[in-house]
Order: sequence, then C-alpha cells, then structure tokens
Amino acid sequence: MEIILVDRPIARQRLKEIGEPQFGTYVKAVVDVNKGIMAVGGDFHADEESFLLDRDMKLIHSSLAGGRWFTMSIAEQMANVGSEYERALRWKERGNTGYFEHALDRMLELFDLTIEDPRWRNHRLRELCRVREIVRDQLCSENPEPWSRADFKDYFLAFGILARNERDRALEASALKAKQ
Repeated sequence: MEIILVDRPIARQRLKEIGEPQFGTYVKAVVDVNKGIMAVGGDFHADEESFLLDRDMKLIHSSLAGGRWFTMSIAEQMANVGSEYERALRWKERGNTGYFEHALDRMLELFDLTIEDPRWRNHRLRELCRVREIVRDQLCSENPEPWSRADFKDYFLAFGILARNERDRALEASALKAKQ
C-alpha cells in the first residue's frame, strides 16, 4: 500500500480506510513529534520511518546508494551495518551524542539500503525490518526491548565472518583460475 504523509488533522474514517485492507482495525504509523507529521500505510514501521527520513535527508553513503551496495552479498551488507552499529554503540557508551547520532544515521541508512535491495524481497525482508526496528529501539529508547547488546554484536559478527569467508573463497577461486 502507498505510504501517506499526514501533516494536518486526519479523520478517523480515513485512518480506518487506510488500515482495513492490511491490518483490519489497526493502522501502522510512524510519528515525527518534532515536526508534527506522521506516515501511515506501510507494510512495516521501517518503511514509514524511511519515508519520513527520505523527505529531508541527503544520502550519507551516496556512492553505495548509486548501485555498488546492490552488488554486495547479504553478508557484506549486514557486516557493514554491524560496523556502524558497533560504532554507534561505542559513542553512546562514551556519551558523545554528536558522534553517536552520526553513526546511528549511517547505520539506519545502510539498513534502509539493504531493505530496499530487491534481492531480499523474500523470506529475509521480515527479518531485516524487524532487526532494524529492534536495533534502533535498543540504541534510542529509554526502555528498549529485552535483547542484549551482546546478542546484536554476535548477530552482526556472524555476518562479518561469513563475508570474510566469501571473500577468501572468491580469492582462492580466482587464483586457481589464474593457474589454469
């Protein structure tokens, strides 16, 4: 369904019309309380959040968004997301709000690029959206969901190891091919 920007009062009936086809009596929405706007109608909260962020955000990773990101494997993409997660976590623990926010923005942008990758519009999409939502909550909420940061470190580390193994296998294959 199309995501709709709500920047003025909206009738309950209109919200009902938006939500009924997908969720019955529920409507998914993301609200930017600072700007007084809300996005409704997405399949996932992450879609609506991305919609709001895309309205006024310049890409940090413009070279990756230009196409290079979409040539990387899921392991490489998530290992990069994990690097930014670790960076954001480190800056948050050190109390450097500015550096934390920049690392968080970079991490969320890489998550969004991964979610936008058409290759993952399958069984992986739900996991990607949910992990993005949980990680953001873990880093930004005063009362985060009960997953530990160590769990996410291990989650992203597994992708880093897999990406390294993929790279090593590709190098071995090209060296073997060069010998022939």
